[in-house]
Amino acid sequence: MDSEDDGEAWIWGDYVATLQKNPQTCGVMVQQMMNHLAAKGANIKSNPVVDNSAMTYHYATTVYYKKHKNPHGPSSQPILSVALEQVNVENAIELLREYGKALGDGSEISLAENKMPIMIGMFTSEARSNLGTFDEILSRDTARSKLFSIIRDKLSLHGEPQQIGNIRSILGHPETGWPGDSKNKKGGCLTSIVCVFSVFIVLLFCLIL
Repeated sequence: MDSEDDGEAWIWGDYVATLQKNPQTCGVMVQQMMNHLAAKGANIKSNPVVDNSAMTYHYATTVYYKKHKNPHGPSSQPILSVALEQVNVENAIELLREYGKALGDGSEISLAENKMPIMIGMFTSEARSNLGTFDEILSRDTARSKLFSIIRDKLSLHGEPQQIGNIRSILGHPETGWPGDSKNKKGGCLTSIVCVFSVFIVLLFCLIL
């Protein structure tokens, strides 16, 4: 549920949805997790956290079941995430340069002059889907409208969603069924199911070490 700002929380039918601005990428969260483990005494090196991801996520919506509506039992796992994503050209080129060095390819790669288009990506437990380009002027309202229209169609939702506050409002709210949190902090899990699994793999790897 990471967000650059306080984000938004909504309820819609049997579901809870968040709207996040510039959520951290999986790479950043893995770095933070590894530094945390290093501080706890794990046999790994602590390094400065640097966001060198080739992808920027401007806004993302993550959807969960209300705890008492999940047909598989209470769970905090997201059902799907939809994001407005854009290739970070500078980071992407740097990654390609490093990849070329690793392969022994001495060819020079030039930075693209124009920004890449904003794309719409959807993540589920089965796959990642490309839903085309986002052609509107980017703002919180236009992002929310597009992302919510996608989850409306994907989950066959009816009526209108109801905002209950910022992201932290999910915790302890009677409509969500999520327990309250005594810690008043902003952290949380990333919008993508892929990132949840990546952090789990890092934890498992560190435990094996």
